[in-house]
Parts: sequence; structure tokens; C-alpha cells
Amino acid sequence: MWKNAARQIGVIKNHSFHPCFQIKADEPAKGVVFFMHGLGDSGMGWADAFANYCADPNVRYIFPSAKEMPVTLNMGMNMPSWFDIKELSASASDRYDLDQLNRTSEELVKIVDEILEEEGLTRENLVIGGFSQGGALALNIALNHYENVAGILAMSTFLPIDEVSKNNKKSLPGPISQHHGTADGVLPFFFAQQSAEFFKKVASKEEDFQFFAYEGMEHSSCLEELQNVNDFVKKCLNL
Repeated sequence: MWKNAARQIGVIKNHSFHPCFQIKADEPAKGVVFFMHGLGDSGMGWADAFANYCADPNVRYIFPSAKEMPVTLNMGMNMPSWFDIKELSASASDRYDLDQLNRTSEELVKIVDEILEEEGLTRENLVIGGFSQGGALALNIALNHYENVAGILAMSTFLPIDEVSKNNKKSLPGPISQHHGTADGVLPFFFAQQSAEFFKKVASKEEDFQFFAYEGMEHSSCLEELQNVNDFVKKCLNL
């Protein structure tokens, strides 16, 4: 079993997306990974996964937690969510609350910039990513707020659908690594295939887009995926 030596997880105090977990780098940090969880989760699950399996000592990792809000998709129940999701239909132009998505994106951009400034780094030292709903948020931020980033991680997620129509001529701000399980029952594999076609069109170079399909994996993760994520981060940050 491939496993990284466990790294210590801490909490950033007085954070607007509390609890915000972090794994500090050995000084000085050579890059930042900012990663957002899926619907109903918190940053802790992914902080734990990275700490145990794919945290590089040269990188500072940040895992914010979404605020609670009513989610239409789940009968209006309050739960941690980055924005309201109304339905998961691939053809529904209003499947999420676009205003909430954009407001949350703007808040997180400010936080990312503050963290980069703390480390004396720039957006070119940033890998931004997420899982499921958090991955959609990461894609929205990357495509609409950044000109250049070190890399983008899209794990078991979907592309914000308006990007397909409005950004066909816009290049990706950095290389992207997309991951999806073939047995995903929450976001079926065709979501990933549709997104992949878009990424291929907007990638500056063929090598700027990589796609990993995990046979039999459901809406989850696996050790092989985490190792691929680690390889991607190290490549993006020249580690």
C-alpha cells in the first residue's frame, strides 16, 4: 500500500469558512494547494486524506469548510454547501444558484490571495481544486478569476454549465488534472466525459490536460487517485 508519512493537521483561527484546516509546509513553502470538499462534508475529511497519503512537505495545504445553508436538492435541509444546488440534470441551465456560486468564489479568491501573500508566493504557485461540488467551485474560480495558476484539480465533479457556452475561446489558466470513477452514482461518468471535451478544447497544449478514469470507483476516492494527485501537484510546483 502506498502511503505518505502522516503530516500534522492544524486549524486556521478566525476564518470565515470555519473550521479551515491546514497542513503547514516545511519553511519556506514552495507552493499552496487550496482544496474544497463536497456537499455536506467539511474540510477535515480531505485534510486527513492528504495528510496521510499525498501531502508534500514543501507545500502548504488549505481545506476550508463550507457554511451551512438550505439545499434545494436535499429537500431544503440545512447542510454545509458552497452554493445551492437545485438538481443534477446535465441540461438544466439553472441547476445551481449562480449568484451564490459567484459570491462564494469571490470570497475564496480573497482568502487564497491572503494565504499566498503570507507565504511570499503568487498565483503561479497555486494549485486549486476540489471534490464534487467543491470541484465545480474550483473550476468556476479558475476559469473566471485567474489568468495563470500552477494547476487545477477536478475530482469527481462537474463543469459549471455556462462555461461551455461562454468560454470556448478562453484558454485554461493552467494545466488541469481530472479524475472520476466509472461507477459514480451521484455524478455519472458522462458528466466527466462532457467536461473532458471542453477541457481538451481550451487547453493551451495537449499535455496541459490529463484525465484519469477509475474502474469501479463510486463517488469517492482511492489510493491510486491520491497518488496521481500527488504526482500532479509535484509536477505543477516543480518539486
